Amino acid sequence: MRIFNPSVVIIDNDSLDFPIAKRFKKLYSDNPSTRYQEIDHEDICFDQFQPFPKTLVEMKSTLVVTRRYGFAVEKVGEGTYDLASDYIFNVVTGCPNFCSYCMQLYTLQEVPYIAIYPDLESAMKMIQGICQTDERRPLIFELGNMADMVELEPATGILSDVIRQWADTFDPEVQLQVVTKSDNVRNLLELSPKGTVRVGITLNLPEFIDSYEKKTAPLEQRLSAIRELLAHGYRIHLIFAPIFYREGVFSKYRELFKHVKKFLSDCRGFDESDVTIETLTFFHKKGGHHEILRHYPGVAEELMQYVECPEKQTYHERYYYPDKIFKELNSLLTECVETYFPKAQAKSIK
Repeated sequence: MRIFNPSVVIIDNDSLDFPIAKRFKKLYSDNPSTRYQEIDHEDICFDQFQPFPKTLVEMKSTLVVTRRYGFAVEKVGEGTYDLASDYIFNVVTGCPNFCSYCMQLYTLQEVPYIAIYPDLESAMKMIQGICQTDERRPLIFELGNMADMVELEPATGILSDVIRQWADTFDPEVQLQVVTKSDNVRNLLELSPKGTVRVGITLNLPEFIDSYEKKTAPLEQRLSAIRELLAHGYRIHLIFAPIFYREGVFSKYRELFKHVKKFLSDCRGFDESDVTIETLTFFHKKGGHHEILRHYPGVAEELMQYVECPEKQTYHERYYYPDKIFKELNSLLTECVETYFPKAQAKSIK
């Protein structure tokens, strides 16, 4: 288990109106291993690199607490790759992991700091308003699609704050979903999710985790985290992603699905009919490819060797596997999901 410890903590003075920011000040202002600084809100300018660190490693260990004016909850719809939820909101952006294919390398571009937005009250009020107008049930709100909230939890406590408020506010038909590659679930086991929280665990072949998901939990530790979460009342969302094409990979993915199903079948609290499943085949945006080349030149060629950018693009110039490979992978994933998780509550295969 890896514990995230920020080396730099910067707090926007405007955010000190909120309990979360005050908690960070108490935790880090006198911490000798952390460089702590308070600055004015107007001086928070991520792309200026002042007073922020500049290297990727330094940026990913920098925690910035800043007030966000104009909080947003995004409705998931056409053109959005994440179709396993109905709405997305972020109270944290940035991730301490070093996945070579990371979409944040493009989305956050030059500024992949860990940014925390402490106004949870505004977020909850907005979500309550949405629940009154959107009568679909179940309704799924994904928290932190721009962050690994579980990986950050021991250092921030933000996810615990959200889960407590969520479980006390909503019934199980309004679900909070959080996605992770981490096994840092100890803090979550002390909470009572009351059936309202679904944790998505990303799974992949061990060889791809080792090669492309640096500083994340190994496969078996992720599965052990699922066992603990199930035993403590959390619902589970299985994410097999990103699916990479390589020679001979089909049989390995079949074995992965088989192994995961066998493991879960022995877990207390496992109910296949309550599990949701998502698969996502590897793709990348053009700008993201540039960032991969810049930060991870040793693996960029491996990631992109089978991928092409079609002549006709409808959404931000993405690199995909050619149709023949994509259809073969899609057929494989459909077969695996239907063979090993036929009773799953919801399935999204992309």
